[in-house]
Amino acid sequence: MRVPISVFSFSVHLLQVANTRASLPYAATESSEVSTGSTAISESPEYEIDPTRAGLIGQVPKYSWVNKPLGDWDTLLQQQFNIYTSQQAWNAMTPTWLHQAGLEVWDTLLTSIDSRFGPSFNHCTKIHESGKRYVYDECYFTAAKFGKFLKLNQGSPFLANNHRVAINMAKLGEEELQKEFPMTANVNGHQLVALWEKIIVTSFSTHTATSVQLFDSPTLLNVGPVSEALCLENQLPLIAIRILAASIWRLYSEPKRHAEIMLFFKHAVKQIATISGSQAIKMVVDYIHQLAFMIITLATLRKDEPIVSEVLRILEVSVDTGSKVGEPLITREAYWTTLQYRNMQTASRNLNAVWPPTARGNTLLTHPWNTIPLYTQVFQLTDEGDLIQSVPSAGIQTPGLLDKPELKNSITGRKVEDYRFAEEIQKRAVRIKHYHSKKAERQGADPVITKMHPESEKYTVKESIKWVGRGLRILFDHSY
Repeated sequence: MRVPISVFSFSVHLLQVANTRASLPYAATESSEVSTGSTAISESPEYEIDPTRAGLIGQVPKYSWVNKPLGDWDTLLQQQFNIYTSQQAWNAMTPTWLHQAGLEVWDTLLTSIDSRFGPSFNHCTKIHESGKRYVYDECYFTAAKFGKFLKLNQGSPFLANNHRVAINMAKLGEEELQKEFPMTANVNGHQLVALWEKIIVTSFSTHTATSVQLFDSPTLLNVGPVSEALCLENQLPLIAIRILAASIWRLYSEPKRHAEIMLFFKHAVKQIATISGSQAIKMVVDYIHQLAFMIITLATLRKDEPIVSEVLRILEVSVDTGSKVGEPLITREAYWTTLQYRNMQTASRNLNAVWPPTARGNTLLTHPWNTIPLYTQVFQLTDEGDLIQSVPSAGIQTPGLLDKPELKNSITGRKVEDYRFAEEIQKRAVRIKHYHSKKAERQGADPVITKMHPESEKYTVKESIKWVGRGLRILFDHSY
């Protein structure tokens, strides 16, 4: 079920408002309503109606490149060289990312919070339901952060009625693709290079841990309790790799643009030499593997031997990932194993025709390219060459899009793993009503948190009782 408003259009607008207002429409109260009548924007003199992004609030300010052509991204990325070290620099870019890649940004943000904090919260819930009072410390404190996050944002459309759905991008019309995935629909080879260099490679060149967060606007969503999961230098590359993979898939469907794909891979391989540290090199190599899997598999499905040969020629380099000096960047055996792992039967049958085996092949690494779970948790590349991507339903811009059965698919033959937020918010309300008085219900105290305690607290209580007992015995002995 989807939210009947354009949540992401609203998010772009509110990010502008956040610079001049400190209001918290979702975090301020337990059940806040969104008001559009009193919203005022200063220092933004020009407005225009964007018919493709007109949602809850139909006006999008001309601010921070939001309404500029995608071609300006090259200049923008060059200027914002310090996004990983300056929250202000990144905040200036955030509206642009939400406008051009809103589905990708929000799915990455929500799944990161969900996977980092949700399991601990589930565990505490089970412990609470079993009648026990104590849980190990890390689990308790992680769950407490998630519980506070749910409380602060329980009225937000980003959580309360937002579900993860899988969209078959191959079945989207051109207008739908432009509306739902603007960056993927419009990006060119030079912009792919810019994304790779300025977003992914630069994230490994910071050398020092930074406090820049992917999301820094409590007006949209109060992520304060869970901000530790949203470090920009970890999250933004995950968003970029999604866009890169989908863009390569998109460009391959247009034969005249295959040269742009090769341009990207040439630059990506050259950038490896600029990275220091075996762990960082390994991560970059993993990213290249995911993108190479996309183009090689698409070409293999079509028995496009010239494309496979050209990609292999570009990637015919050796790297030092720490585990082996001079390790080949790409091997047929690792690719074959990955095809088997992902059950790509047609590509497996076609492989010999486009990439014949070599005599020395069985001496090389045969681990699948799966360090980054791009093709199990985000994408599925089908045997027909369709690309299926998981996205948040609340961000869908096209009315009725989710009602088209040909667009909705499962990932790897199973139901897409949904965000747990909407369900947990409902369960939380039931628990509060069942366990607490009317006063406590108004305060919004979740018994999973208030009635549970960390293990260390139990031992502290035991020690206190023991020392009190010793004191009483000493006092009793001295009184006689």
